[in-house]
Amino acid sequence: MIHFKMKNKHPLLFAPILLSLLMFSEIKAQSDNAPTERNLSFFDNCVLDSGGYALVLKTMNSTSKEELIDYFTMNPDFLKKIKKEMGPFIKTGNATDIHYPTFCMETPGAHCYELHLSRYGNTFLSCKIGFLEADSTGMITDGGGRFKFDPKWIKLLKIELKKTKKRVKNFNSVADARKYLNDLKKTGKLLHYSRELWQNYDGFFILEYIIPKKEVCDEVDWYIPCLKAKMKSLYPNKKFRVSQISNGKPARFVSVDCEYDVLLNINKLGYKLYQNKWNPYENIHLEYYLNE
Repeated sequence: MIHFKMKNKHPLLFAPILLSLLMFSEIKAQSDNAPTERNLSFFDNCVLDSGGYALVLKTMNSTSKEELIDYFTMNPDFLKKIKKEMGPFIKTGNATDIHYPTFCMETPGAHCYELHLSRYGNTFLSCKIGFLEADSTGMITDGGGRFKFDPKWIKLLKIELKKTKKRVKNFNSVADARKYLNDLKKTGKLLHYSRELWQNYDGFFILEYIIPKKEVCDEVDWYIPCLKAKMKSLYPNKKFRVSQISNGKPARFVSVDCEYDVLLNINKLGYKLYQNKWNPYENIHLEYYLNE
């Protein structure tokens, strides 16, 4: 018997989630003439004079003399200055070369940050930054790779930015959380908020998949893409997230995050619904920053 203890963040997916922290595919970048360089500018497609842009610098760890302080700016002139000075950075490896949480938590003297660019509270560009106190170069990770930069850039940035404070709000239901977030957006003070599953889905269910002897998707590398294609065909206008949580033969288990009504016709796929159960999200929360 397989037992699943399900929360808002699936425990059985913890290892893949840690690796996925290194992947920030939303960052737009352009290739330089040299194959080892790339312009990692955050602002290529931003019309900064149109207003509403905010840059948030989150401190992810601290030294004995440094507090966990976060910073922000909405000053368009300063954002233009950053745009001019940021990049190109030298690519030194793949994004998966760095286990970012381990680096931050276990490396003596490590400084780690997250950098987010938002417009009217909607974050659309992010990356992770880390460097050692004694080093002359630091690293930036995004979905395209690992890049080195001068840590002095971060130190100068912190001098110019204003201090802000992370807020955390817990909710009893997805409906309450969505209403709260929508109300925050209407205030015009929202700088940045965390991306959570409840913002796109109502909950999740588990499918038990028995692999047929002649199943075209029986290889692990093709199994999830094939299942996604089948679900997309059945629900062309629905959003869902499919994640493998157990790999075995002849059965595999997958988690499907989605809207509740996707569950109603899931039997058309021919898979068994594990424990015949829908799982609404628990421990629903939101992290956010305000311009105050």
